[in-house]
Amino acid sequence: MRLPLLFVAAGLSIQSVVAQSAHHAAPHFPKAQLGTKALREQLRELPRTAVPVLPTTKRPTAKRQPQAPVVPYQGHAYNWEAGEDGAAGKWVDAAHVQYTYNANAQVTQEVYTDSITHENLSQTLNTYNAQGVQTESIQQDWDGKAWENYERTATTFDAQQMVTEEVTQEWSGTAWETYEGSKYENTYNAAKQLTSRVTKEYDGEAGAFINALRETYVLGTDGKPTQITFEEWADDAWEVSYRHTDIVWHDYTLGQARSYNFQELDKKDWVTTERFSATYTATGSVATTEYLEGENWIAYMRDTETRDEHGNLAELKLEDWNGDSWEYFYGIKNASRYNAAGNLIQQATQVVYPFFGLEEYTPLQMNTFTDFKEVALSSKARELAGRTSLYPNPATDAATLELPALRQAGMVRVEILNGVGQVLRTSTVRTQPGATRATLELSGLPAGVYLVRAHTPEGTVTKRLMHR
Repeated sequence: MRLPLLFVAAGLSIQSVVAQSAHHAAPHFPKAQLGTKALREQLRELPRTAVPVLPTTKRPTAKRQPQAPVVPYQGHAYNWEAGEDGAAGKWVDAAHVQYTYNANAQVTQEVYTDSITHENLSQTLNTYNAQGVQTESIQQDWDGKAWENYERTATTFDAQQMVTEEVTQEWSGTAWETYEGSKYENTYNAAKQLTSRVTKEYDGEAGAFINALRETYVLGTDGKPTQITFEEWADDAWEVSYRHTDIVWHDYTLGQARSYNFQELDKKDWVTTERFSATYTATGSVATTEYLEGENWIAYMRDTETRDEHGNLAELKLEDWNGDSWEYFYGIKNASRYNAAGNLIQQATQVVYPFFGLEEYTPLQMNTFTDFKEVALSSKARELAGRTSLYPNPATDAATLELPALRQAGMVRVEILNGVGQVLRTSTVRTQPGATRATLELSGLPAGVYLVRAHTPEGTVTKRLMHR
């Protein structure tokens, strides 16, 4: 099974794409385009006992002073129970959720309790590195007396803040045991630009990581890939499989391509068999994949993403062409409510997935958020924020983030987030003697209030940006 450009370039696995949280994202490409044949094939291989949920908004973050972000400390989570024999369905299994934050306003603990009995149900513990990037998430269940480990995800990074390993593990009773994961061997040129990557997938039977895919990048003058060749591991050797050529990027930092051609190797000649194109607007995107039949291009996959005025996902549709019309392969729709301050207070999620018997949009889950408070930042975070500038503010097309002289050299990852904590754009710069500056491109973003977050070797700093 081939993996498409925008998954491989992003370093994302299907597990991270079909996750319920939008907050676990690789720092180099936090979000990948979903319009691919491989995604559909992998979703079809999932157990029929569970309906996957693509990334969606889960919890809001700051919309006010960067030195004192406003976040929800409580909320409720619900599941949908369909009615029987024509009876109406209803929201059930209400669980109270309590959030705990670190000095960078990042969630470190989520505790779920029964909203009626107040008994513990489960909790999630999150860990971040010095740059503020999440490296671990542990799921625990309450056994009546104590918290019991259940599942763990862990991610490691290299000096360029590229993912080198991501694993999912389950608790055996005495230790964590990996049952799913990937390792990445990244190679860079003198300019610290990625030139190749080897992906190794975890083999449960062998208990080891096995070669799976090798990518080789041809870089343009701007350092962005214009061609990627993919080789698959077979019979103890690398075998050239396919490549993406003539890549035109919309936003390289997000792994969003505007167009590219898919080519397969026919003996010694490369033959174009498919092509991808996408359009992006302030409120979403439309991506189409076509195959070549004779001299005609035939569209057979279309993915449409729509966002609301707050930048939240409103609907994502993955459609297939049946010869006469477009039909759902998968869809997710969010109904979101906000308070007067623009904080997300409720979000109900529906899915449509004919492969799982869901022929029309069906309610799935709902989350509410309450008890909004300011997070008290550490003195170090306040001091760093006080010496960091963001200008012009308000900004129209672009803004500049200027960091003070840092004692520790290294890479700085800069993110633009919407009001609910979703990373919309990201870039990476290397610290410089004296001030370090990063240019933030704002074209294509709706007017509104955003957060700019910089993960530096000395900590994380967050600033509020008005875009008009």
